[in-house]
Amino acid sequence: MLECTDLDVQEISNQLGFSDQSVFGKFFIRQTGLSPLKFRMRKEELRKQ
Repeated sequence: MLECTDLDVQEISNQLGFSDQSVFGKFFIRQTGLSPLKFRMRKEELRKQ
């Protein structure tokens, strides 16, 4: 969802059923090694290249 939508992280975490954005952020970091915002920024940079 972070790659293919402009939804903010709060909305994405709500849609995925997380009780809090910080819980989603911690889960996301464990899975990817990046915060949701850094992940989105990195994908955007790669897309521009």
